[in-house]
Amino acid sequence: MASPLSPGEPCSRSNFRYSELIPNSNTESCHTRHKLRAVYHTLEDLLAATKRFPDENCAREVESRIRYHAKPRGSLGRLEALAIQLAGVQRSTKPAVKPRLVQMFCSDHGVSSEKVSIFAPETTISVAKAALAGCAGINAFAKTVGCDVEVIDVGMRRGNIDLRGVNNLAVREGTANIIYGPAMTREEAKLSIVSGANAHRSAVARGYKATIIGEVGNSNTTAASALLSSLTGFAAEDVVGRGTGAEGVMLERKVSVVKQALRVNSPMIDDPIDCLAKVGGFELGAMAGAAISAANCGVPCIVDGFISTISALLALRLAPDIWPSLVFSHRSDEKGHKMVLDLLEVEPLLALSLRLGEGTGGLACLPLLDLACSLIHGISTFDEAGIDSPYKESSI
Repeated sequence: MASPLSPGEPCSRSNFRYSELIPNSNTESCHTRHKLRAVYHTLEDLLAATKRFPDENCAREVESRIRYHAKPRGSLGRLEALAIQLAGVQRSTKPAVKPRLVQMFCSDHGVSSEKVSIFAPETTISVAKAALAGCAGINAFAKTVGCDVEVIDVGMRRGNIDLRGVNNLAVREGTANIIYGPAMTREEAKLSIVSGANAHRSAVARGYKATIIGEVGNSNTTAASALLSSLTGFAAEDVVGRGTGAEGVMLERKVSVVKQALRVNSPMIDDPIDCLAKVGGFELGAMAGAAISAANCGVPCIVDGFISTISALLALRLAPDIWPSLVFSHRSDEKGHKMVLDLLEVEPLLALSLRLGEGTGGLACLPLLDLACSLIHGISTFDEAGIDSPYKESSI
């Protein structure tokens, strides 16, 4: 199907017509669209729906075909494994990642008042405005790789500022300052996850076959570092990095702030919701919800950088079975990113020293997903090409 928007065009709330979610008897996706009309009302609803596993038959069929491609076995390296993964996730021997959408979840943080970023707290809304106007980093990348952009407010401090085109799912305007107490209530933490899941579910109902989770939030590397520490027990000084460019005294302050937040709030390492509520952020919860929804809907969730990866870790703590639907796009320069990737035992597709966020790293890896999909049937088998196979076992 054609993409609902021009590549890179911001997706506005006015684009969300519920009529698009109503089944159309003339389309093959009628039954799927009908099921996707429902929303998750609670976190329990979301987690109860997490029963969709990769289709092993589709994955095996694609693996078998690739095995007998008329080329040296394994010569396309990780692209072959990626093709098999996408086939299993989408439950299809012809996986596709078009049309695709990057969802940029935006939220503000109370800890920004502690001067842990070189940018002012108002930066969050400024970047959101730029993305809505089509002139942020995310738009430049999205236009290049043919991806749509959706800007989602899950907790920006915007008062009376009218952000035309934003999808407003705000839990409230910003988290509390984590050095004095919890970032949010437990119920708000759950709501942030459910909001992200419903935003993702709506996107799939509109026809998107792959999504990227991205974010914007001033000082959110501080919150993400605190959340990583609380979920793993890693020491603050080992996971806190430069973020947008903190150095010297500011970086030392950032480490101190994370230590104080952990000391004041005492998040429970075996309770992911408690960790999110105590030291996290609304966009961190929302991206976790989107990742869980992706597994439920059978579409790949492309994880961006450090902050998105912490959300993926949170999602995995809540729903371990979603693992096969996650595609880790890149390894950033952020200190804690290597630690969490090593903890998860994953090697991302790219390592380009990126640390912008927004979903730009996920966008950078989309051409690799396109190649993975194309190689399955774009390359002939030995039999199809009329070439004698050098391999002993019979071909398919």
